[in-house]
Amino acid sequence: MPTDQNYWRSLRELHDGKSVSEQKASEFMAGVTDEFKLSDLSSMSRKQFLALLSASAAFAAAGCSNYKDKGEIVPYTKKPEEIVPGVANHYASTCTGCAQACGILIKTREGRPIKIDGNPDHPVNRGKVCAKGQASILDLYDPYRLRAPQYGTGSGKVGDLTWKKADAEIAKALAEASNGGKEIALLVPAITSPTTKKLFSEFAIMKSNDFNRLYCVEGTMSLTGANADHRLRLRPDAQLGFVLALLNEIVVVRGVNNGNKKPGELLTTASLKRFATEHALSLDVLKHLVDDLLAHRGKAIVHAGSTLPETVHIAVNYLNEILGNTAVYKKNVASVGSVETPASEFEGLVGRMKSGQVAAVVHFGVNPVYHLPRGLRYDEALKSVRMSISLTETDDETSRLCMYVLPANHNFESWGDHSVRTGVHSLQQPVIAPLYDTRQREAVLLSWMAGPDTYSESLYHQYLMNRWEKEVYPASGAKADFKSFWYSALHDGVVRIEKMSVAQKSFNAAALASVGSATAVAGFAVALTEHYYLGNGRSANNGWL
Repeated sequence: MPTDQNYWRSLRELHDGKSVSEQKASEFMAGVTDEFKLSDLSSMSRKQFLALLSASAAFAAAGCSNYKDKGEIVPYTKKPEEIVPGVANHYASTCTGCAQACGILIKTREGRPIKIDGNPDHPVNRGKVCAKGQASILDLYDPYRLRAPQYGTGSGKVGDLTWKKADAEIAKALAEASNGGKEIALLVPAITSPTTKKLFSEFAIMKSNDFNRLYCVEGTMSLTGANADHRLRLRPDAQLGFVLALLNEIVVVRGVNNGNKKPGELLTTASLKRFATEHALSLDVLKHLVDDLLAHRGKAIVHAGSTLPETVHIAVNYLNEILGNTAVYKKNVASVGSVETPASEFEGLVGRMKSGQVAAVVHFGVNPVYHLPRGLRYDEALKSVRMSISLTETDDETSRLCMYVLPANHNFESWGDHSVRTGVHSLQQPVIAPLYDTRQREAVLLSWMAGPDTYSESLYHQYLMNRWEKEVYPASGAKADFKSFWYSALHDGVVRIEKMSVAQKSFNAAALASVGSATAVAGFAVALTEHYYLGNGRSANNGWL
């Protein structure tokens, strides 16, 4: 039995073939053990290969997008002194989101408006601003804003339209209409700018939150009622009877008449106790209300809602007169907003448009096709007008039917002024250059009046400054020169002129005869306060002389 043990990896090795011996002699491949030279190796290293692979992948990904070169970004060659990168600037201006013309502060970063806040130095809103005012900045960056002049479908023309061409064609058409004795209609929204009104003539409550106690009588829940100390739920048709019942308790039962004549039958037949029983109201709360009104005579106010009819306003005004509450009326506060156009004037305009009497219609930031009643058929009347123009920021129902659609500046790109309180003048200034090929509406009108090729970016700015220098500056009594006064007004955003006179009105007792058995349609609030600003009701009279 053999003592040595051998192991074979294959049958060929067992039989000790010649090929197996040769393979053992050359265990490694030819050239593997030879010395090598660096010059004989590949010039691409592992790191270079990975870098090229990454770059190729990046180029492939970039080629799949539609990125366009926006140009090279360079730093300021001469940085404005007031701009520090990363630090916001605030500019005073006026909100035009509604007719209140609140003072606002526009926050900007590197020349871009980013946020709207209320101006605490402005007497209209005192630092507050509504959601509508805050959201107005979204219109500035609206991707659907018009970016250049264009022909509307009403023109029947196609092709590009430039401002120069539009000004020339419109100015010619306006001159022909004027020389031919034709009418030129200008449709505008509610205007609170004295300067804009002057331009048209050349081409037309403050609520105090410092309430001591608030009573609210209403048919449905409101924010005022939710915040009231006492809320009384009452049907709309019974609100006039409620005021008369208060007058009966104060004038007849308690004998308070404030020098007025004896009450008539209208007041003597009313009864606060009977009214409380009929309408399931707490008599204790009603008597507490009367006690508060009498205890704060000359310091309280009864305010009727703007939707109430004239008869309720007359009764409420008489109640304030009896209580001596006229002492808290702010004599130097009056609305100077434009008067709304009655429906009859629109009906007459549509009729004249259809008959061919109107040669041109200019829509100054309005959309009558959408806002006017459909039965008026304004869209059909517009087709009968020889030339129609729409000065608008975005495409709308009216601009689609006009011959010329001219893009207008956003309010943050425009100059302006506003006055919704006597003696309070708010300034509006641009905080950014026009983003597109747009123009300010007022400047467009001025250029049409002056003739072709007269437009400039500073046209309305100079017009505004001239009016302030001639009218506002002398009335302000400022000791500084006009330029200092102007820059100070821009900085503050508002100018207050205390010297003013408003005619005092007194109550016309004969107006009570018109109250009769009329009914009301909405609620009203009773507020006890030391400071209150009273505005007129819906009617121009309401019992006041």
